[in-house]
Amino acid sequence: GCFEQVDSQALWLSLARKARDATDGLARAALLRPGGAIGSQDTLRNLTMCLKHCVELDSMLESKSDDKVRMVGLAEDLLGLLQRCTGPEDPKAPAEAVKQVLRDIKSQTSVAGRFEWVDGPLVSAVEAGSWVLLSHAEQAAPAVLDRLNS
Repeated sequence: GCFEQVDSQALWLSLARKARDATDGLARAALLRPGGAIGSQDTLRNLTMCLKHCVELDSMLESKSDDKVRMVGLAEDLLGLLQRCTGPEDPKAPAEAVKQVLRDIKSQTSVAGRFEWVDGPLVSAVEAGSWVLLSHAEQAAPAVLDRLNS
């Protein structure tokens, strides 16, 4: 990782990705419940609205919309829908991840000249539980190999 200049667009893209992931996860959980029952019509309606909000947020980001007030409102509505869709048996983490990114976006008044820590590919892969391919790792210093193996 390293320090990089703050990119507000990256926060919005992160919010959109986390919202899509949360919506997908809740939809899968609803479909995989015993007996294949999705639950109430309200849950189905809320999941549908979540998908619509995700698509609208994606289109605003693709068009590089400057309407931040509309985007924050859309994200808040989406968060509310995600929280309503989350049942007692569903994981709370996806909606909480969206809430945290939205809080970060709201706390930024001006990003001009600010720097923040950005995790590198190794840390990101470890957090996501993904694989990492290290080319020529055998040529690394013994101290580095010790840290990678621990």
